[in-house]
Amino acid sequence: MINKKKLFVWMVIILALIFSITYYFSNKYITNKNTQNNSVRASETDKSQELSDNLKICLVSGEKKEKVLTLAELKKELNLDSNLTEAELSKELKNKGYVLEVQENGEMTYKKDSSKSVKPNKYYIGEKDGYLAIYKTNENGTLLIENSNDVYTNSKKIESLNDIDKNKIENFELEYNTKDDAEENLSEFLS
Repeated sequence: MINKKKLFVWMVIILALIFSITYYFSNKYITNKNTQNNSVRASETDKSQELSDNLKICLVSGEKKEKVLTLAELKKELNLDSNLTEAELSKELKNKGYVLEVQENGEMTYKKDSSKSVKPNKYYIGEKDGYLAIYKTNENGTLLIENSNDVYTNSKKIESLNDIDKNKIENFELEYNTKDDAEENLSEFLS
């Protein structure tokens, strides 16, 4: 009877020991694996690193994929310079109404945010090189500066405005039907 009790106690101790050792090594293995994955993701999403021209860019509107392009094709289409970082690409596509949604497996997906997209044939107060500017959208909703006088480089910079106004300007929330209306409202910011 005493031998059976001793045997039972030893069996429980041995099972607990096996469980603890297995748990320890499994946890160590999983933690190490996650750390390696996180370091890979961190290097892939380094915003200051230049993006590869082979990177696939998906432009999505609603549930429909509008375009699937490589970065090189997108740069040609948007007339952008040769080297872009993730932050610069996101800023350019934000002007078109796209927001980065997913980045994985060498592919970046930008979704059209209808609440932040600009409307065709309208005027907007925006920012160009740190100064206030008046943008006009063409029939496709692409933001353009009609002439160099529409960038107010002789006036105060956008950083001197309060955060609410700065945010509205950077997100193209100030929309006008005519250039005169845009200039009139812009004069309030310049004074």
